[in-house]
Amino acid sequence: MDGIVKHSPLTEETFGDKGLNFWIEKRITTENIGRHWHECLEIMLVLNGSGTHFLNSTPFRVRRGYICLIHPGDFHELIIDKTEPFEMIDMLVSHNFVSGQSMNQVRYHNRDLSKYLDERKLEVTQYVCEKLLGEYNGENPMCAEVIRNGFEWMMLNIFHSENYLDNESLRKEKIEQVIMHINNSFMREITLEQVAKMVHLSRGYFSQYFKEEMGVTFQEYLQNLRLNFALELIKTSDLSISEICFRTGFNSAAYFSRAFKKHFGNSPRFYRNHNKKSDF
Repeated sequence: MDGIVKHSPLTEETFGDKGLNFWIEKRITTENIGRHWHECLEIMLVLNGSGTHFLNSTPFRVRRGYICLIHPGDFHELIIDKTEPFEMIDMLVSHNFVSGQSMNQVRYHNRDLSKYLDERKLEVTQYVCEKLLGEYNGENPMCAEVIRNGFEWMMLNIFHSENYLDNESLRKEKIEQVIMHINNSFMREITLEQVAKMVHLSRGYFSQYFKEEMGVTFQEYLQNLRLNFALELIKTSDLSISEICFRTGFNSAAYFSRAFKKHFGNSPRFYRNHNKKSDF
C-alpha cells in the first residue's frame, strides 16, 4: 500500500522487562500501522474511529466495537480513515501466558475470530481492558496473576462456544487444541509424536484422526503453514533465503528449496528476484 511504512517483525522480546508474557497499550493515532507480524497472539479492540484492517491481505472494515484475534505469523496492517482520531486497545499475549484449557474453549485457531461487540458487551470488555491496563502499569507484585485471570475471563466472555457436550464437539475440541498448538509452534521443532502425546492419543490413531478431520496429513499441514509463511517473508523482508529457511522451522536449506519449488512452482530465489523487480 502506498504511504505505508513496513514494520520490523515483533517477537516475544516485545514484552519488555516486567517479567510478563503480556503487553497492553491504549493509543489514539491518526497514523497508519504498516504491514507486520508477531510471534505471539495479538488482540485489537477498536474504541473510536474507522478504517480498514488487512489480515493476510483480506480487508475488513473496522469501527467502534470491532475486536480481532491476530494469530502468530499473520501479516496485518491498518489503514486509518482520516475523518477522526482512531482509538484502540492493543494487547500482545504469549501462547504460554494463559491456560491451554481456556484458550481451547475460545478456539482461537479459527481464522475468523473477528467480530463486532454490541454496546453492552463492548462496555464490559473496555472496562476489563482498562483494569488490565492499570494493573500492567502499576506496581502490584501480583499483577501477573490478576492480569491472567482478567484476560482469560474476558476472552471466554467474548468468544466462548456453548456446545461442548456431545462426542462430535469433543472431537472438534481435540483437533482445535492441536491446530492451536501447531499454529503457535510451527517456527520451532514440532513432531507428530509430541502432538499425539499432547492429546493423549497413540501416534498411529492420531495420524489417521488428523487426516480425517483436516483433509491433509499432519506433516502436510505443518509444511504448508511453514511454506506459506516463508513466502510472505521472502516478499516482505530483507532476510536471506537461508535465514528464512531456518526461521520457518526447516533444518535443511536444500530440502526447503525443493519443497518450496514443488509447492509454489518456482524457487525461493525466483520469488525474491521477482519481488525486487516489481518494486521498481
